[in-house]
Amino acid sequence: ARSRFTSDPFQFTSRLLGSKGSGELKAGKGEVEKYLKEMHSDPNREVRLEQFEQLIEPEEPNQPFDEAPPKYKEVVDIVKKARAASAPGPNGVPYKVYKNCQRLTRHPWKLVRVIWRRGRWVDRWYKAEGCFIPKEHNSEVLKQFRTISLFIGERKICLAILARKMTNYIVGNQYIDIVVHKGGVPGVSGCIEHTGVLTQIIREAKESKGEIAIIWLYLANAYGTVPHKIVELTLERYHVPGKSRVLLKNYFDNLLLRFTVKDFTTAWQRFKVGIIT
Repeated sequence: ARSRFTSDPFQFTSRLLGSKGSGELKAGKGEVEKYLKEMHSDPNREVRLEQFEQLIEPEEPNQPFDEAPPKYKEVVDIVKKARAASAPGPNGVPYKVYKNCQRLTRHPWKLVRVIWRRGRWVDRWYKAEGCFIPKEHNSEVLKQFRTISLFIGERKICLAILARKMTNYIVGNQYIDIVVHKGGVPGVSGCIEHTGVLTQIIREAKESKGEIAIIWLYLANAYGTVPHKIVELTLERYHVPGKSRVLLKNYFDNLLLRFTVKDFTTAWQRFKVGIIT
């Protein structure tokens, strides 16, 4: 059990504690489109953020941001570490194709290099096909479902390379304290270490017959409510070069989603707020 937890904590705890979602969404096209529009809209999207004195002023970086075009080895490494079971995007090509036919990885590698040189995405990479996944048993109404968006695999490879470059830049310049901030930093233990600390605290409280209070803080729809201006401001303040900032701005400015439910598909929806999942 220990080895299974260490190899994949999320899957282990899901099987141990999670209940399987089931059911079918019972909502009409108009209701679903209204729900998606409200969820993805931001009336203040183009409003510039005011100056905030409490924001950190990071020093100039010692380690420059790596803006070199991706190497073939980087693409191969991303593909190797990707989940083979990941659902394919609109073009129907899963990671498994590139995992089993390594010579084909030259195709996304060439695409990524062109995008890096041009500083803009392939138009069809902006579009995602979405679906609703039940969160509870016998789910029927919209609030009982979560959304998941399927993008073209080559686009995910490109973003994964950019994310890796960003992580190396942030960690290399000590812009993030990895002793405190764990989530989303590859190579830095997060939930396993936190679970170990909690286990030790509970053990000590039992031995001393003392009291203990543990607070779990849940932020409702945390990823889905991040304003895109916050992303732009953060990249600028942390001295990320303009070319990479423009690439990410184009990405957020042009995202389009549509969802298929039973026998209908919604109209395309602009993604104006949040970080897509």
